[in-house]
Amino acid sequence: MDMYEKNYRRTLLYELIGQAGSQPIIFTAKYKNIWGNRVSFSTLRPYLSDVKTKRICDHVNILRTDVEQYCVLREVDFNHLFYIIGKPEIYYTKNVLRCGLHLVKDFCVPPIFTPQQRGIYLTPAVIAQTYQVDATAFKRPGPGDETPAIKDGEK
Repeated sequence: MDMYEKNYRRTLLYELIGQAGSQPIIFTAKYKNIWGNRVSFSTLRPYLSDVKTKRICDHVNILRTDVEQYCVLREVDFNHLFYIIGKPEIYYTKNVLRCGLHLVKDFCVPPIFTPQQRGIYLTPAVIAQTYQVDATAFKRPGPGDETPAIKDGEK
């Protein structure tokens, strides 16, 4: 998979739609900026409690009004990690199919929170209500792993 497919069209995020069904997915991402009616987050990764996961895409934009219902983002939050509970969604830009992410509003905990709030909101009961990606498919290779590293352009 080339970088355009991964980062612009967000193909890996799109593939999660069929896998997760109606269940929300927990992600981690870093806050980047607010522009217009969108909030940009980078380095989107699926969350698994004991696994360091691979990046799904470089960035994703979420509606500003949705984000601001749950948190106030400040300049000092730039590049800070957030937990996001959402569902991938398909949309078109200039007749090109893309995949984005929208927050799950009718969930038992806020759909966006900080690592400092993790112990409050990211309980085993909450995790059990979300789709858990396949750890073998999304695990980042680490020291001592016998499997070869998967490059960003590969799946």
